[in-house]
Formats: sequence, structure tokens, C-alpha cells
Amino acid sequence: MFAGRSENMAEIQLEGDPIGLAWTPDNRFVYAMMHYDDGSASIIRVDIDSKTIEKIRDNLDTIGGIALSTDGRFLYMALAAEQPPDPEVKHQPGNFHDLDIYELDLKTGRLLRIVQDRGDDFHPIAAGEYLYWTHNDIRYSAVVVPLSGGEAKTVVEEGMMPYWHPSRGQISFCYGGWRLVDWALNWDAAMVDVDDKIEAVSDATPLVVGYHEDFTPGWSADGRWIAYHSHRSKKPVKSYSAKGSTDDIYLRRPSAPMEEEIRLTDFGWEVGNPDWSPDGRKLIFTSWERGPGGTSGAWIVTIDPSTGKSVCIERLKVPEGIKNIREAAWSPIGNKIAILVGVGGRLKRELWIVNTDGAEAEKLHEFESSTYGGLDWTPDAKKILFAALWEDHMQLFSIPSSGGKPKRITSDYGNLMHPQVSPDGRWIACTRMDQVKELRRLKLR
Repeated sequence: MFAGRSENMAEIQLEGDPIGLAWTPDNRFVYAMMHYDDGSASIIRVDIDSKTIEKIRDNLDTIGGIALSTDGRFLYMALAAEQPPDPEVKHQPGNFHDLDIYELDLKTGRLLRIVQDRGDDFHPIAAGEYLYWTHNDIRYSAVVVPLSGGEAKTVVEEGMMPYWHPSRGQISFCYGGWRLVDWALNWDAAMVDVDDKIEAVSDATPLVVGYHEDFTPGWSADGRWIAYHSHRSKKPVKSYSAKGSTDDIYLRRPSAPMEEEIRLTDFGWEVGNPDWSPDGRKLIFTSWERGPGGTSGAWIVTIDPSTGKSVCIERLKVPEGIKNIREAAWSPIGNKIAILVGVGGRLKRELWIVNTDGAEAEKLHEFESSTYGGLDWTPDAKKILFAALWEDHMQLFSIPSSGGKPKRITSDYGNLMHPQVSPDGRWIACTRMDQVKELRRLKLR
């Protein structure tokens, strides 16, 4: 950190990373919110002239910035709690550990919560007699839509990224909540039984549990194995990218205890969900490459179906011009793979079909997407389902795998993503996400 007046700027060595700065009205001091590798944070005050550092408050639970009142007496910050909870708590799916706005009286040291609501309230800014901040609340559910189109109906509240059992009688999903300070730490996976009308007829049964992020598992065609992406850590960690966590593909028998999960990869970075080949012997998944200039590619891992052990892992070979593969799905026929490629800006996507050996690549469509929207085939391999932006919302589309014009399937009020077609080809299970993001303000004293 560099600080000082124009005539005597100097570097100040700080522990941790500054995630928020606020000047006092007389420009003599600057307050900084510092974030550390263990997930905690503290507030320090730097004297610009003497370059001395004073710790004002320690052991805070936050990832947000700070603001100072115009008179310099009160400091405002977004906190999940006055003190970090036991790390074990941060990994519990039922934990609604969101950010609220707190006021710190710099004269008396009193800390008072002044804004509390469902969802995250963060990045406060003091201007005049008002305090402004961002409010963000994400609500999601696992829903189903007829393949021919129509209204989405809810199967599981607060479930996302659904996946069908080969029998169609069960749906797996992940759950846990979207909270900025505990981002993805508290995600686990479960399943429910569904009837012919695709309505849940059982309570949710935990399927993949453990420390850190667990994505929805997908069953092999014979139902003997489940494969999933996880950030598994042996001990509870305090933040998403903390040391001790992984980012790889795991395998397990559905009825086996978690201790018997098999780690198939050891090089992942922002890994995507794995998708099974029809014969249950291979999985395809995407991952970023580590290092400068790294891009995202697709890999195929071959397993021994009797033991689940990895036999080999190979990168999917694609033509020279295809880079940044974000998502991949295996054709039910087996010799084709659909891939989504990030191109140009952050929102641009291209849908391609390639052979499993990377040959005969064909581009089907270009579109815009705000996030990882998902990808799947119909059981007869005649159509590919994907999610794309339509009037500022993500909606579901289908396109003939032989080429042609895409068809919009949904026009939902929320964002519909992560399509998965039922084994009988009648239904699409997907995620509905409804987000409220607002600029709010509060009149101060």
C-alpha cells in the first residue's frame, strides 16, 4: 500500500489484503479493512504523516468495504457477525450467514447493527446525511418444464442444478444458499423421489455431504456410480479459496459412505460438472488451466467401472481455433460431444458439436449468456438444450443437433438454467433463480 502526501509518498507494508479504504475529513488518516488468508478481517488506521498503523477492530467476519461518516465519527461496514463463527458452522447448508450493515462509534468503540434483512447488504457509502449500500437477495429452486414448452413448476424449493436418475424416479440437486461471506462453503447435495407428474413424494435425502462446495452428482447410465465436482477439504476452511480445499472430480457408489469417495483428478481449477458417456466408462468435464494465460478446456477421464479407479485422463482434442471451453455434454449416442465456448466478451457463447476424438467440429449457434447456463441432449440425440439471455433473463432453448434455428422453450419471470432432460424425453429439469439487487439508503443522524 502506498500512502502519504504528494511530497512524501511511501510504501507501507501491510499484512493481508486491503478490501476497503476510507479517508477522514481532514485527510490525516485513512481507515482500511484488511482481509487475511484465514478468512478473518480487521480495521486499521494509517497515519499519513508518521506512517504508523493502529489496529481498531480485529477478528471480523466480512468481505465487504467500509465507509466513514462525513464528521469522521462513525465507521460503517458490512459484517456477517461481530466475530467469525466456528468454521464448522460456515459449512452447514442451513446456515443463513448473510451480510448486514453495522455502525462502529470510533469514540466509544460501540458496534451496532443498523441494517438487517434477508440477503446480503454490503458496500456502504456515506454521502451527506445518507448511508447508501447494495442489497442482494438470490432465491432459487429446482423446477421442471415440459420439453414442448410451458410453465415451470417447482419440485424442490432452494434446490439447484438438478440431475435425473436413469429410472426418472429420482432427481438429485445441490442446496445450501447464496451468501457472499461463506460463498459455496455450505453447498451439499441431496435427492428426492418423484412420481409420474414429477412431483416430490419424499423428503430430501442427503447424497453428497462434507466440508466445502459439493455440486449435484450425476448417475451413470446403470445407476452404479455417481460423479460430482467438489472443493472437498479435510477440515473446515474459512473461505472459498482457502488453503486445504480442492477443486476436482470425485466418484462414489450412491449408497457408500462419504469416506469411500474416489478423487479422480488433482489439477482442477473452477471445474465444471462432469457428464457421463452412455456406456458409463467415461466422464467429460471442463477446467481452467493454471498459470499465466490459462484457458478453459475439456478433459475425458476413463474409469474402471468395476472399481471406479481412473484408468487415464486425456484432454479433448479440438481444432486450433476453439478455445475457452466452458461446458460440455456427452451425446446419448456416444460418439458426439456438445461444447459451449466462451468467445469475445464475457457474455458471448458458441455452441459446437465435435466427435469424441475432436474431429469434424461443427458450430451450431452463437448467443449471449450471463453465466454458466448448462447444456444437455434429448435422449434421441436429435436436439440440444441450452440456456441463453432473452430480454435480460436466462431462458431455455433447444436447437436441432443437425443444425437449424433455435427455439425458445420458456419465458419465465426468473432465470432458468442448467437444463437436464428426463430419460423418457418428456421433461426438462432446471434451476430457477430469482435475484433482487437494489441500491438502498438510510438517513443518518
